[in-house]
Amino acid sequence: MEKFSLGLFFMFLLFMTTGTSAQTTWQAGPGIGLSFPSGDYDGTTIDYYEGTAYGMSTGYTGSATVRALFNAFSITTGISYSAYSNSGESEPGKGKIELAQSITSIVISPEYHVRLRRYLFHPYAGVNFGLHVFSGTMKFNGVPRVSSGTHDMETVTRLGFGAKGGFLVQLCCNMSLDLGLSYDVLNALGKAWNDRNPNKDQRIDTYLSLNDDRDPEYTVENPDHPVSSARSIETVTVFVAFMFNL
Repeated sequence: MEKFSLGLFFMFLLFMTTGTSAQTTWQAGPGIGLSFPSGDYDGTTIDYYEGTAYGMSTGYTGSATVRALFNAFSITTGISYSAYSNSGESEPGKGKIELAQSITSIVISPEYHVRLRRYLFHPYAGVNFGLHVFSGTMKFNGVPRVSSGTHDMETVTRLGFGAKGGFLVQLCCNMSLDLGLSYDVLNALGKAWNDRNPNKDQRIDTYLSLNDDRDPEYTVENPDHPVSSARSIETVTVFVAFMFNL
């Protein structure tokens, strides 16, 4: 499924970038931002342990972006790295969990620009199509039904989409400031459940992969399989990028 999703993404990327040799302006530059978990990516470490959410807190994002800018239309491609973490109890008064996850994203965004005469800024809006790579670690200490220690989460890939909007502010020396807001569903396609140790029935397998689909062995009576439904990974990111004309 992941190979099929990767193929679709790169076919779309090739389609969108074909014929861009006649662009009026090329821009490129770095960016930074704050990323707020939303949907099932938000929550507490208790939610994480119970399998209802991922329990992430506000994260930081760094990016590199290239924009091919027409008069009222542009195509932006970029790569970003976002880091999230959280710590807390597994249950009220029981155990401690320390979480860290990172998401590397390759995104392509068709954008529409509203040109404002006599102003050095203009708004734009667009949609995002992204390939997202998840990885992370979790540390358990005194957590019920889970052995204490640090564990690596399996690296997995998902396809997502979203919407964005912002302002391009013209500065001096062929430089622009890109101020924006982006909302993304990072696992719109490719949700899956992966049991890393199929020969053992143990709760730790819930956390060793992203496991954003329903656990096929979930039952109310079985505490080792707590994920009862698919989970949506969503983020809201506020960003600023310094774009230089090439």
